[in-house]
Amino acid sequence: MPSGISVSGSVGYGLFDSDTASRPTHLFTASLNASYQFARGIVAVGFFQDVRQTADEGQDFGLVTTRAAHGSFSYPITPFINASIHAEYSRNEPLEGNNSTIPSSSILTAGANLGWQITHWLSATLAYLYIDRKSDEDTRIGSNPIEISQNTFLQNSTENRVTLTITATF
Repeated sequence: MPSGISVSGSVGYGLFDSDTASRPTHLFTASLNASYQFARGIVAVGFFQDVRQTADEGQDFGLVTTRAAHGSFSYPITPFINASIHAEYSRNEPLEGNNSTIPSSSILTAGANLGWQITHWLSATLAYLYIDRKSDEDTRIGSNPIEISQNTFLQNSTENRVTLTITATF
């Protein structure tokens, strides 16, 4: 590889067999990440496809296939100030044969960070994050209030977050 380029990847295969499925589902997982450092800046891009268990994230809707692509650019403006921008798009789909009622959904996130090393023990970071969630179905349809409250995270929504973090190390 030429100087400054880094590439890593992985592939995998699995088989999902369920009592509710008429036939087993074949699973292909993959990950590919690449970065390039030029001058002082770093560009990174990546893609992955994998199967996730939603119970690990707090709510159990079964298994979903996730595909995501991401990219970032970081640059040290001075030895004490650095900046970065990043974006990611991910798509979740219920696994074929899964007994889940979760609809397909997508999430777009994008943001920027500005960090300042004030002293060797004090730093500050200003961050902006944009999140856009879209569901293929409106999960608010229905009359069961418990169902509606369990699915509120699937509703279409947009967030804008700005945070200022000051960190002291001693």
